[in-house]
Amino acid sequence: MFFTYPYEGVREKRIVAVNRLSPQKNIFMLLKAMKKVFSEFPEFCLEIYGKGEQKEMLVRYSEELGIADNVKFMGQIANVHSHIVNASMFVSSSNFEGMSNSMLEAMAIGLPVVCTDCPIGGARMVIRNNINGILTPVGDDRVFADEIMNLLKNPEKAEKLGKKATELRYQLSVETIAEEWEELLES
Repeated sequence: MFFTYPYEGVREKRIVAVNRLSPQKNIFMLLKAMKKVFSEFPEFCLEIYGKGEQKEMLVRYSEELGIADNVKFMGQIANVHSHIVNASMFVSSSNFEGMSNSMLEAMAIGLPVVCTDCPIGGARMVIRNNINGILTPVGDDRVFADEIMNLLKNPEKAEKLGKKATELRYQLSVETIAEEWEELLES
């Protein structure tokens, strides 16, 4: 079930990532950042949705970091929206990315997002830093962790970012895109 409205309930102490478990997604950096986050927020967990060739290595790395109890590898799940809608935030640690569908979907359902500002620049095309999401430098686990912790310490800011992110659903709606195409073709 895809939610046609932004979530407005109580957020659970979960941070979610939805992506392939592949080198491009830089989950190793995410796990390193989360070690710092969990040292200050041990009641939170990270749920990683997706599958890929790096799963076993990532599980081992989470064990080496001592955060395995806080990290859950959820696998690939149909209708992931219904599983993530009440999370505290969505994170994406990619080294490079086009337009991330999972990021767009997270924003559309009102999740605050923290993403790397990676080439090709998909995230920067829709995220206005500190207005409807947070962009961080690629590969910088310290800044990534600090931005996550900043939102956890400031739930009002996180909620404001999430609400502002939902405006994307109207900017990218079928109706809006059709109107823009119509204007372009008529000009």
